[in-house]
Amino acid sequence: MKKTKIVAAALSLIVSGGLMNYVQVLSGDTSITAIAATPENYSDGKFNFSLYSDHAVITGSAGKMEELSGVLKIPASAKGAPVTEIGQKAFENAQSISSVSIPDSVNTIGMSAFQNCSITTLTIPDSVRKLDQDCFCECSELQKVTLGKGITSIPEEAFAYCNKLKEIEFKGDIENFGKSAFECCGFETFKIPDSVKKIGSYAFSRCFELVSVDMGSGLEAIDTGAFVGCMKLKNIKFSPKLKGVDNSAFDCCISLEEVKLPASVKYISWFAFRRCESLKSITIPNIDCTIEDHEALGGFTEQTVVCGAAGSYAQEYAKKYGYQFKIISTPSFGDLNGDGAINAVDASEILSIYTRIATNKTKPTSNELTYYDVNKDGAVNAVDASYVLSFYAYNSTSKTKISFTDYMKNT
Repeated sequence: MKKTKIVAAALSLIVSGGLMNYVQVLSGDTSITAIAATPENYSDGKFNFSLYSDHAVITGSAGKMEELSGVLKIPASAKGAPVTEIGQKAFENAQSISSVSIPDSVNTIGMSAFQNCSITTLTIPDSVRKLDQDCFCECSELQKVTLGKGITSIPEEAFAYCNKLKEIEFKGDIENFGKSAFECCGFETFKIPDSVKKIGSYAFSRCFELVSVDMGSGLEAIDTGAFVGCMKLKNIKFSPKLKGVDNSAFDCCISLEEVKLPASVKYISWFAFRRCESLKSITIPNIDCTIEDHEALGGFTEQTVVCGAAGSYAQEYAKKYGYQFKIISTPSFGDLNGDGAINAVDASEILSIYTRIATNKTKPTSNELTYYDVNKDGAVNAVDASYVLSFYAYNSTSKTKISFTDYMKNT
């Protein structure tokens, strides 16, 4: 059979008879040639653009970069086409501009678009949905940033080395901070939005003025070196959903005096709190929270107190490496976190354990079986959670209170 050749070309992509690039794809008896128009290079005398059939990308100044000064106003259109993107390195090293006015037509700010600029304030409109790597890196005069509702992720080194940046407002639901996103910034306090689930590696490293961090209510992961070298960091409010503390996360936080981890934390990795020489106490409420090596808490002194549950891994760790240990809770049947109450918190923890076991195909720990396998069937699952919730409901509404052990005997 004779092969059929199909040339796919949109007429709208043909620009003034310009040259075109194509990629030929062979599939069985069909050869498809996809044609894409080469953008038209255009200048309005002040700015340069790449023009496409339905949009334009601003690529930089038509003159010398040092001729740009004051407020840089990005045009909303070029030759009738909406400007939707500020291109890669478009205004890198613009050292005489004080701020940028970005129109609502823009949805993307490219890599290093404003790297090493002299802007002092920045407002990103709601229309912008994507920031690329290094977009505002090394803007050493930048002090205040407002991010619109369209931004859901802060990319790698987006604001790194903005050492005067002290204030940032998030209008949208940010989900993660990329690697070194705010490295060497000037924040004194920082409130992580509740929508953020992950802080990338070195995201806040060497923020030398940072004193206080509120990690919000949704954060689950802190990657390697996230706060390494934050030498003034003294106060940390951890997220109740935090799953662990990764390698060197708080290494060399020499002003940190007290750490209270939530019960959700299941592991503390290598060098996590190494060289935290002022640390007086660390509270590890999860009875099965593992501590990967002796350097994880390597900055502690003989006066440092490790606080945790009786029979916990933390207690074994403290004994092994010569730290003082203080019992803050004693787990009991149905109450693994040892807070003295059997309620929805315990039911939630059971479901979390069940999810982990089902997802990772692991087995419950001996402590989990002892305290949370409430019907003693050799498993920790939703059935156990339902027993805990029904007991909680019974004791909350009944005039006669009974123990959980007695409740399970009568069930």
